[in-house]
Amino acid sequence: SRGAETLKLLDPLFRGIKQGEDSEAALALALTVYMGTEQWDGVEKLALRVQDWELTPKARESLEYAQALAYENMGQPEKSLALWQRLHGHADLPLDKRAYMLYFLARAAKAENDLENAYFMSRDALRGFLELAENDPKSADTMKIKDTLITLMDIAERAGRTQEALEWAGQYRQYINPGDEEYPAMQYRFARLYKKTGAVNQWAAI
Repeated sequence: SRGAETLKLLDPLFRGIKQGEDSEAALALALTVYMGTEQWDGVEKLALRVQDWELTPKARESLEYAQALAYENMGQPEKSLALWQRLHGHADLPLDKRAYMLYFLARAAKAENDLENAYFMSRDALRGFLELAENDPKSADTMKIKDTLITLMDIAERAGRTQEALEWAGQYRQYINPGDEEYPAMQYRFARLYKKTGAVNQWAAI
């Protein structure tokens, strides 16, 4: 494939010391190929090969983002957490990278039962994902949008903010159809939330 040919051509550039801007351009291109083809172990191996390079802040940011995403996709979130936390301090992180960074940090916070941080980061991640979807509907990450809405729903319900949980559920319902596997479970959840708010008519209608 073209990607494999590109990586083969670039390979000699990663065998020694960094050679100025050309090395960083090669690194950026290799990361783009690996991430685009979801070769996550390739990202990890490449990061090891260039670990002694002195990278510009932008190149370092791109590499650490790729590493963090690779660890998440390889089922090793414990390795990605420190990278996400470091990226969180980058105020000028592009919208797409920021949305994914916040999504994974929110997930880690929720796992630690840090619901306040999980809530605020999930809300900001959702805002990012929705803006990305509006800018380019074809590349919308519907799965991440739905997962983030579930998190917000869960946290709001656990905090006793039932009306807010219903609002998140209403947004979630825009992404499912009656024939979908998850539809009955979501209908059941709506019924439970309506019952909690005392909206008997809506509960009975479901």
